Amino acid sequence: MTALRVIGWFGRRNSGDEAFRTVHTLVLPDTELAWLVHGAGFPEGVALDDSLVLISAGDIVLPFYFDLIPPGARIIVYGVGLAWQEQIETLRAVRDRVVAVWVRNESDVAGVRELGIETFYTPDIALLLHRLLGEAPARLPDGGKKAIVTITDSPRADALRRNDLGRFLEMQSFCNRFAVAMDYTAQYYKMEFVPFSFDRNDFDLAAIYDIIPRMQSRDGVNVVETELEPLATIEHIRTADLVVSMKFHGVIYAIMNNIPFIAVSDTRKVGALCTELGLGELLLPPASFQADAFKRALTYAEQPETRALIAEVSKKLIETAETEAERFRGIVKAALEKKKKK
Repeated sequence: MTALRVIGWFGRRNSGDEAFRTVHTLVLPDTELAWLVHGAGFPEGVALDDSLVLISAGDIVLPFYFDLIPPGARIIVYGVGLAWQEQIETLRAVRDRVVAVWVRNESDVAGVRELGIETFYTPDIALLLHRLLGEAPARLPDGGKKAIVTITDSPRADALRRNDLGRFLEMQSFCNRFAVAMDYTAQYYKMEFVPFSFDRNDFDLAAIYDIIPRMQSRDGVNVVETELEPLATIEHIRTADLVVSMKFHGVIYAIMNNIPFIAVSDTRKVGALCTELGLGELLLPPASFQADAFKRALTYAEQPETRALIAEVSKKLIETAETEAERFRGIVKAALEKKKKK
């Protein structure tokens, strides 16, 4: 038996991307899978299927990934986002070989369908990991509230790599303003910072320790310094009463568990997620981030109506993800059986 190639951003110690691997095994339990690990290739000694390839998941509609597809192989794309609309041209170039595409923003469905590709909407496939979660975790023993904060190192590290002093100074200004907002939050919540990426080029602990020294209440802040497996990360997120996240999957994990959140991001994927779900009040771009705007977002996040909306959205997203997972499994199965008949 040959293994189905799975191409994505794997082996780079990013919690969200590694979570996708667990989802793949969950959704395709009867299919042998081989994930491409960047820098190492596919597992040694594994026979690979050259007729069908799975591209999944994340913002990976780029030549960097698609150029790794064997010539002539048919392609299934599952759970991807478009970091910018022009990425659709990557799909246009291979549209005659694409079996089906699942995008994680509803706004991207029409554009891909215009290429003549069978296209569906699925919420982020990491939501399917809800199946593996245990009992609700214990709250703080003193009855207090806990806020988990996720920081991305990507813009800071990228500015350093490019020697872009202007962008680096913008990030430093943001860190100062963000620290003020975290001090405000610390008046009401026990603060904990959780890194999602341990890649050398995106090392979240570096960004976390760029912010904490700026806080007045830093002595009471806890930092998770060890790398957690994706499921352990989700279970840990469940201990929070509030999530403040610069990471897309920080927001996804909060929604999955009906936790109020504030998304601090200027990425298309986070912006589209919040606006499509009617949660735009919880989105704060870093470039215009101010403590007063954060306070208003926090007040909105804490309202019973907002909590109810997040719970409603969570239920709907998980149901849709489950429905599309069944469709995806059926299409993969049919594609593999078609190969066997040839």
